[in-house]
Amino acid sequence: MSSSTLTPELRQSIQVARDRIATQLIGYRPRPAQAVMTAEVARIASNHEDAKIALIEAQTGTGKSVAYLLGSVAVAKALEIPVVIASATIALQEQLALRDIPLFLQQTGIDARVIIAKGRRRYLCIRNLQRLTIADPRQIGLDLGRDNSPSLSDAEAAQLGVLDTAYAEEAWDGDMDSAPAQLTAPLREALTTSSAQCDGRGCAHYWACPLVKARLALAKAQIVVTNQDLLLADLMSDPDRSILPSIRESILIVDEAHHLPRAAMEHFAGKVRPTRVVQGAIDALERAVDRAPLMGGSPAIGAYLANALDVLQAPEGVGAVRMIESWLAACDQTASHSPVANDDVVLFAAMGALALTVAEVGRLVGDAVDLIPKGDASQPNDPRTRVVASLRRLVESLDNAAGVMACLSAPDDPQCVPNARWAELGDAPEFVIVPVSAGDMLRERLFRPARSVVLTSATLTSMGTFARLREELGLETHPARELRLPSPFPLEQQAELVVPWMDADAKDAVAHTAELKQRLPGWLEGLSGGGLLLFASGKQMREVVEAIRSTLPYPVRTQGEAPTAELLAAHRSDIQAGRPAVLAGLASFSEGLDLPGNQCNCVVIAKIPFAVPDHPLQKARERWMSQSGRNYFRDVAIPEAFLRLVQACGRLIRTEADHGRILIADRRLVTTTYGRRMLEELPPFRRVIQRNPP
Repeated sequence: MSSSTLTPELRQSIQVARDRIATQLIGYRPRPAQAVMTAEVARIASNHEDAKIALIEAQTGTGKSVAYLLGSVAVAKALEIPVVIASATIALQEQLALRDIPLFLQQTGIDARVIIAKGRRRYLCIRNLQRLTIADPRQIGLDLGRDNSPSLSDAEAAQLGVLDTAYAEEAWDGDMDSAPAQLTAPLREALTTSSAQCDGRGCAHYWACPLVKARLALAKAQIVVTNQDLLLADLMSDPDRSILPSIRESILIVDEAHHLPRAAMEHFAGKVRPTRVVQGAIDALERAVDRAPLMGGSPAIGAYLANALDVLQAPEGVGAVRMIESWLAACDQTASHSPVANDDVVLFAAMGALALTVAEVGRLVGDAVDLIPKGDASQPNDPRTRVVASLRRLVESLDNAAGVMACLSAPDDPQCVPNARWAELGDAPEFVIVPVSAGDMLRERLFRPARSVVLTSATLTSMGTFARLREELGLETHPARELRLPSPFPLEQQAELVVPWMDADAKDAVAHTAELKQRLPGWLEGLSGGGLLLFASGKQMREVVEAIRSTLPYPVRTQGEAPTAELLAAHRSDIQAGRPAVLAGLASFSEGLDLPGNQCNCVVIAKIPFAVPDHPLQKARERWMSQSGRNYFRDVAIPEAFLRLVQACGRLIRTEADHGRILIADRRLVTTTYGRRMLEELPPFRRVIQRNPP
């Protein structure tokens, strides 16, 4: 079959699968938008008319996952290539792989193998498990600090026993996300390994390794479900170290694709705590030098380690650390962060000098590792094997730190995308460097080489166009099909959108907060189910909730007061018992909550959710755009705020049976040009604009 033809036979197989769902699913109703999306995905998957990229915005209720599965799986099976689905989160990844896709296959009768693809750190390392459960008989295993060699409590030792037994009895497959015991973060890290620390085929447990088993199963799968972080890591890895099927020979579906630009920026962010890196390395090397005679092998091992310690404690490195500490001491300690200027010569010189020092130390330790006798690979607690693993962790840490500091030490190239640099202040200051855009990388690493890509979400457009998303993805001039599907729900009949009268301007934080305290009890009066209060500021949220709790006859639960799962469980319990209840939260509540039915029939949005304007990343992006003659507020701030506003409004109507109202307490929606356009572009709820004071 030609890879550029969507044949009649293939169209027929897709129709048969859709008809089977219609007969299998109780209460099934035809969804025109879903049918349109299915056809578009099939067109892209088969490279029909040479189109290979599609941006598809499909509203809640469309049935996006069924649409892209219908449109891609049959094509993939006919072409004998896999479908790779990249979700935004691990939770969504598991929902797709463990619930949605198996149900789809059952209903359609399609025979396809589904595999979850996760990163190395999400699988048990058998060698590390055995090292933690077997005492070191010679007591020469290197202790490189608590993070690397945790001191086990009795409870942790018991948890390790549970894991060991479960894996040995094949009751657990080594997937850390389904571990049969609750693990602390340090213990979880100690039970996994990185690429640099792994012995690969030299490990005695290679063929029993959960990661290896997962990779072997992956090669036989027709549907691979991964996450965007692993997809990005795979795009940047060497081909021989890649985990996922090649994007040149697969159909790629990116779900919740509005997260991809920010996920890419965060993936390429660098973070480093220079003082902690140096002190941790000194502590580890002092122990290593003391124990070098016990390692056996060449005397050069001890010489390399001693030389590494000398380099780290030489005047150049010590002076660089002191310069960095002086720079931090001069920062405004009342602030949460401090920007790093692109021409900060003193800090750049200190970072550059320390990067060279740390890189040299890493090289010397690596030379020592090469000379250490490898020990008996069949004995997981062989002291020499433990030494090698511990020193490899140190080398990996030093190499990562040197790389980030080298980037922090160099001014931006005027011909390239600039970076935002800043220091997160606090007890353990951390320097951060982030590219202001990942568009170039995504275009060159993903979209150019890919065979076919479908990017979908309920919120891809902003202010009626895909322009902002295209820029963030590097697709400004790249050919891509656009499809914007309407909501399948009668939104104008289900809900009203109210812009209440407000005396205070939302930009006046003090006055706006005071008025919210006054008006919110009235807006929530007579609440029959669940209320959701969404804020752009944590400070405003806390002040408002504290003020209204004493005046409302039902509980107000606030994000951060308890784990989100507990807050939601308590909220749902109240609603099921017929008691009204209110949730209050910030950005993650604006997008991530699913509260269908009576769990939420009133949403109050405090104000248009513009990003914090003084954050170094926002300032760097604004500076970059202004230098190219563009308007940051018009081209970035407004579209991003509108996208978040749409997501917040989307919390109300989750099914065709839902109803309620949304209040947006920000008069800029009717007093400014951009606000009126936002109001016009929001979903078609009934509009209620209060023109006069109540």
